[in-house]
Amino acid sequence: MNPHPQHGRRVIAPRGFTLIELLVVIAIIAILAAMLLPVLARAKIKAQETACINNQKQLVMAWLIYSDDYNNHLAINANNVAQDAPNNVVGWVDDLMSWDFPPYPSAPENYD
Repeated sequence: MNPHPQHGRRVIAPRGFTLIELLVVIAIIAILAAMLLPVLARAKIKAQETACINNQKQLVMAWLIYSDDYNNHLAINANNVAQDAPNNVVGWVDDLMSWDFPPYPSAPENYD
Protein backbone atom coordinates (compact mmCIF):
# COMPACT_ATOMS: atom_id res chain seq x y z
CA MET A 1 0.00 0.00 0.00
CA ASN A 2 1.42 3.30 -1.07
CA PRO A 3 1.05 6.18 1.42
CA HIS A 4 1.49 8.65 -1.45
CA PRO A 5 -1.35 8.11 -3.89
CA GLN A 6 0.12 10.48 -6.45
CA HIS A 7 3.38 8.69 -6.75
CA GLY A 8 5.41 10.01 -9.63
CA ARG A 9 3.59 13.33 -9.86
CA ARG A 10 4.75 16.59 -8.33
CA VAL A 11 2.28 18.14 -5.98
CA ILE A 12 2.61 21.91 -6.04
CA ALA A 13 1.67 23.48 -2.74
CA PRO A 14 -0.17 26.80 -2.89
CA ARG A 15 2.36 29.57 -2.61
CA GLY A 16 2.05 32.94 -0.87
CA PHE A 17 2.81 36.38 -2.14
CA THR A 18 6.29 37.27 -3.22
CA LEU A 19 8.22 40.05 -1.56
CA ILE A 20 7.85 42.27 -4.65
CA GLU A 21 4.07 41.84 -4.66
CA LEU A 22 3.84 42.76 -1.00
CA LEU A 23 6.06 45.83 -1.47
CA VAL A 24 3.93 46.99 -4.42
CA VAL A 25 0.75 46.69 -2.34
CA ILE A 26 2.36 48.58 0.55
CA ALA A 27 3.54 51.32 -1.83
CA ILE A 28 0.05 51.70 -3.29
CA ILE A 29 -1.46 51.97 0.19
CA ALA A 30 1.16 54.58 1.15
CA ILE A 31 0.39 56.65 -1.95
CA LEU A 32 -3.35 56.52 -1.24
CA ALA A 33 -2.77 57.51 2.38
CA ALA A 34 -0.56 60.43 1.29
CA MET A 35 -3.35 61.63 -0.97
CA LEU A 36 -5.98 61.24 1.76
CA LEU A 37 -4.25 62.89 4.75
CA PRO A 38 -4.31 66.50 3.42
CA VAL A 39 -8.00 66.13 2.64
CA LEU A 40 -8.66 64.93 6.20
CA ALA A 41 -6.67 67.84 7.62
CA ARG A 42 -8.73 70.34 5.62
CA ALA A 43 -11.93 68.63 6.77
CA LYS A 44 -10.80 68.93 10.40
CA ILE A 45 -10.13 72.66 10.00
CA LYS A 46 -13.52 73.14 8.35
CA ALA A 47 -15.20 71.29 11.22
CA GLN A 48 -13.47 73.55 13.75
CA GLU A 49 -14.59 76.63 11.80
CA THR A 50 -18.16 75.35 11.75
CA ALA A 51 -18.11 74.69 15.50
CA CYS A 52 -16.75 78.20 16.14
CA ILE A 53 -19.43 79.82 13.99
CA ASN A 54 -22.08 77.78 15.78
CA ASN A 55 -20.75 78.91 19.18
CA GLN A 56 -20.84 82.55 18.05
CA LYS A 57 -24.42 82.11 16.83
CA GLN A 58 -25.45 80.62 20.17
CA LEU A 59 -23.86 83.52 22.06
CA VAL A 60 -25.62 86.10 19.88
CA MET A 61 -28.93 84.29 20.33
CA ALA A 62 -28.43 84.28 24.11
CA TRP A 63 -27.75 88.03 24.13
CA LEU A 64 -30.79 88.71 21.96
CA ILE A 65 -33.07 86.58 24.13
CA TYR A 66 -31.70 88.21 27.28
CA SER A 67 -32.27 91.72 25.93
CA ASP A 68 -35.77 90.75 24.81
CA ASP A 69 -36.60 89.56 28.34
CA TYR A 70 -35.17 92.69 30.01
CA ASN A 71 -36.71 95.60 28.05
CA ASN A 72 -33.99 95.65 25.36
CA HIS A 73 -31.20 96.13 27.91
CA LEU A 74 -28.06 94.01 28.01
CA ALA A 75 -26.16 92.97 31.11
CA ILE A 76 -23.27 95.21 31.98
CA ASN A 77 -20.25 93.50 30.47
CA ALA A 78 -17.33 95.20 32.11
CA ASN A 79 -14.74 94.61 34.80
CA ASN A 80 -15.40 97.41 37.30
CA VAL A 81 -15.37 99.89 34.42
CA ALA A 82 -19.05 100.49 33.74
CA GLN A 83 -20.35 100.98 37.25
CA ASP A 84 -23.80 102.32 37.81
CA ALA A 85 -23.06 105.17 40.23
CA PRO A 86 -26.34 105.36 42.16
CA ASN A 87 -26.66 101.58 42.66
CA ASN A 88 -22.98 100.54 42.57
CA VAL A 89 -23.74 97.72 40.15
CA VAL A 90 -20.64 96.21 38.64
CA GLY A 91 -20.36 94.02 35.59
CA TRP A 92 -21.35 90.34 35.66
CA VAL A 93 -17.73 89.37 35.03
CA ASP A 94 -16.50 91.29 38.05
CA ASP A 95 -12.90 90.15 38.61
CA LEU A 96 -13.40 86.86 36.73
CA MET A 97 -11.56 87.91 33.58
CA SER A 98 -9.13 90.66 32.73
CA TRP A 99 -10.11 92.65 29.68
CA ASP A 100 -7.13 93.19 27.43
CA PHE A 101 -6.61 94.15 23.85
CA PRO A 102 -4.03 93.23 21.20
CA PRO A 103 -1.23 93.32 20.30
CA TYR A 104 -0.05 91.99 23.71
CA PRO A 105 -2.49 90.24 26.02
CA SER A 106 -1.95 91.27 29.61
CA ALA A 107 -3.87 88.23 30.89
CA PRO A 108 -2.73 85.09 29.06
CA GLU A 109 -4.85 82.90 31.41
CA ASN A 110 -7.91 84.04 29.42
CA TYR A 111 -6.72 82.22 26.31
CA ASP A 112 -6.42 78.58 25.28
